[in-house]
Amino acid sequence: KQKTAYEIGVRLVGSEMCIRDRSKSMTWESTTTTRARGIVLASALMAVTLLTACTSGTATSSPAATTTKASATASTTAAPPLTGTPLPAVGTPAANPATATTLGQRCGVGGDAPLLTLTSTDGSKVAAANIGTGGTVALYFHQNEDSLCGWAQFATLAAQHGVHGLLVDFCGFGQSTCTPAVTADPAAQVALAVDWAKANGATRITLVGASMGGSIALAYAAKVKSDAVVDISGPYAWKSVPDAVTSATPLTQPLLIAAATADSDVSPELLQAAVEASASTHKVFLKAASGHGWQLLSDGAAPGTLSAIGARALQWINGDYAG
Repeated sequence: KQKTAYEIGVRLVGSEMCIRDRSKSMTWESTTTTRARGIVLASALMAVTLLTACTSGTATSSPAATTTKASATASTTAAPPLTGTPLPAVGTPAANPATATTLGQRCGVGGDAPLLTLTSTDGSKVAAANIGTGGTVALYFHQNEDSLCGWAQFATLAAQHGVHGLLVDFCGFGQSTCTPAVTADPAAQVALAVDWAKANGATRITLVGASMGGSIALAYAAKVKSDAVVDISGPYAWKSVPDAVTSATPLTQPLLIAAATADSDVSPELLQAAVEASASTHKVFLKAASGHGWQLLSDGAAPGTLSAIGARALQWINGDYAG
């Protein structure tokens, strides 16, 4: 299931020709027409990027952060103000998550934030946790083979900085019990969380996802009309979810995507191409050297503290797109 995304840039100077090419492996789910169009578009966008670099006489690696107006490398981009903030300590969760009534009991962090259930019209029950207060709401969607607990540490810190969070177990994960129809429909699960937020005073909603959750957040942000999107290591193509370029192209909401350059499972070059393809006024691609999903939110050089990517994500949730 490996395909190759091929990039080539050509510069003609007099009788000289400058050629740059490189290939990166990427994993995708199928060879459907939709995804094929996404790969073609992504490759074309990357070719344009290389052609521009070649025309200027340079051939550089992908920038650390890309916006509609400028690009910046990690060495020239100032760290967000909250970088290095200590993350809440994680204790021992309850032995039986099914008996927990608070986020702290279930996940070992989150204190007395209550657990709750979102119920769909067909009786599906999506487990969730409600932490913090206020109209600025982040809806947190977890990684594959995990649960809402993976977001508990970051969401607890975010709540201390004015973010009202709803952490969600996707159907088939954690404590959620859903019908086959809702389980197969991630859009319905995202909409259920958005409806809850609106019914509970949300004035601003950001979809925040890690890995699988990032792909899903990006895919349905336009449909649910969220105010912003934060996608941490969402694979370029995830199962039946539209690929990143297809999802990002019509998106007008502020878009942040972060991935590690060494994370071949997510195809970081194609994720950057998705950011470039987006119609968003505010958009940025952030890259780390290594790590996946939640790992990018903590500082590997200073364990237990918020990374620059984590701090930038928190800014994004709060509507601050500077930097």
